[in-house]
Amino acid sequence: MADRIFIEDLKVRVRIGVNPAERRKLQTVLICIEIPRSLRKASRTDRIEDTVSYWEVSKMVDRIARARPRRLIEHLAGEIGRELIGIFRVKRVKVLVKKFIVKQARFVGVQVTSAS
Repeated sequence: MADRIFIEDLKVRVRIGVNPAERRKLQTVLICIEIPRSLRKASRTDRIEDTVSYWEVSKMVDRIARARPRRLIEHLAGEIGRELIGIFRVKRVKVLVKKFIVKQARFVGVQVTSAS
């Protein structure tokens, strides 16, 4: 399927890290979401009900990410994917989380694909 809904680099402040000192301070992560989905109907009807609202997805991702501290970005990405599948009834979601913890790298990250 070539159609997709995506959100690129949603900025979220989270408490995340393997060691407790890292989790004590808020860190910025960037989250990217990709939802393969037919957009044929929405492209004809101009109705939000015929698609997935990227605004609602963005709000949900922010809420999930800020809900509690976590150790791993892998866990955060998986949790976001599962929630999006459950709430928006989509078949597949790709979640990329970028973290800025290694000074020698622009960012480090994980990409998790969740499917129903």
